[in-house]
Amino acid sequence: MPPRSRGAVPRAPAPTVSAALAGVPVTTSLSGKVGRTPSTSDDLKSMAIAAWHKRGVAMIRLDDLPNEFDRLAVEAIATTLYGKRTPSA
Repeated sequence: MPPRSRGAVPRAPAPTVSAALAGVPVTTSLSGKVGRTPSTSDDLKSMAIAAWHKRGVAMIRLDDLPNEFDRLAVEAIATTLYGKRTPSA
């Protein structure tokens, strides 16, 4: 064990590979440069629930609506508010 200097504060051990693999977030200098991973369906649902409860914002997927009339109504409102939707590739 190396000798300690006077007044030196002991450091916490560096994270190990096993900690990173256990789901512990790892922060690096590249964090601001790298994009986020795509959100899963469960992530989007959690964000939608939180947005509704905290901000009163409803996120409605057209595929989740029960009938064609509701789909067309929501699509018309969204187009009026946000503009025509561009098809995804």
